[in-house]
Amino acid sequence: MKLSSAKDTSYAELVWHEDMLWVSYYSSHEVKTSIYLTKVKFGN
Repeated sequence: MKLSSAKDTSYAELVWHEDMLWVSYYSSHEVKTSIYLTKVKFGN
C-alpha cells in the first residue's frame, strides 16, 4: 500500500483496533501541510 507523500512527511502513528490498522501522518505534498488518516483491514 502506498501513502500519498513527498519530501516533507513525518510523525507517523499506528493504532491497531478491531482488526484494523489506523495510520496517521502529516505531509506537505499538496498546497499546504495536511494530516492524513487511513485504515487498513486485515483478515476476512
